[in-house]
Amino acid sequence: MMKSLYFLPLFLFACSQGCAKNYPAPPPPITHDKSEIVVQDAGSKLTEYKNSYFSFSIANSWSQQQLDNKNSIVYFTDTTQAGSAWLVSKEDFKGTLDQFALLSTRAAKETGLNVLSSSKIDINNVKFFTLLMSKEGSLFWMWLTVRKDMAFTFGCKTQDIPENKSAEVCAPIAESIIFHGN
Repeated sequence: MMKSLYFLPLFLFACSQGCAKNYPAPPPPITHDKSEIVVQDAGSKLTEYKNSYFSFSIANSWSQQQLDNKNSIVYFTDTTQAGSAWLVSKEDFKGTLDQFALLSTRAAKETGLNVLSSSKIDINNVKFFTLLMSKEGSLFWMWLTVRKDMAFTFGCKTQDIPENKSAEVCAPIAESIIFHGN
């Protein structure tokens, strides 16, 4: 079974025990293994998350946790916006972006998410399929792509804020995604 089917329920319930609570200040930058680097410039409001596949910039107010080293699931929560989460997943996948998008959309609907919109976009010369979904006051944004027999899911969840504010939280992170190599 594809991990993306596992990814959606995890994303839905990842915050159930704490995202609505106030968080302490984020911990100092951490590194989990030699292939992953987190760089925090003292004069910047952004932290760069980088691994051997991609990098992205995320505000210093986001706190990082590694949920699953084997499946490359990295999870961030925003210490200033209760209920906000950013989740990254990588899985083996031999197929096209359209196939992965279809499987992910079906999985979202089976999980009870309402799909509000979907589209194909380019971010830094990489094709992505995007989904905007909702469930019980939360909005879920997903950016999906397939590269070199691997599928990547970048997801963002916000809670109890309007769609335009949710986009302000999520879109800048997604727009900073850069893949390394071909």
